[in-house]
Amino acid sequence: MPSSKIKVLFIDDDEGILTAINLVFQVNNIAAACIHPNQLLTYLKNHQPEIIFIDYLMSGINGAEVLKKIQSSYKHTFKSVLVSAHPSVESLAKKNGFNSFLKKPFEIEDLLNYVK
Repeated sequence: MPSSKIKVLFIDDDEGILTAINLVFQVNNIAAACIHPNQLLTYLKNHQPEIIFIDYLMSGINGAEVLKKIQSSYKHTFKSVLVSAHPSVESLAKKNGFNSFLKKPFEIEDLLNYVK
């Protein structure tokens, strides 16, 4: 499947990260949305992402809780990637049902490898 057809969702509560990641996806012609976790349920009503990146440490909610929300309300198949700078979180990725883990800080190439 061409990368321009992949629908990617990146969830984080840091606006700077969302802006930077969105730019990376745009420059690489990847259909993507970068949203705050508060926008999640509204977004999923209108979109069907195939890959969802979720930051682990966010204010008021963690990535595992976000994944549970998605799984309870979103009935489409998707790959989930937990994103975090905390080394201890990597072991939680599989335990909490994530398909993969992406350690921050990450290289842009590493991010793009998930969606190409």
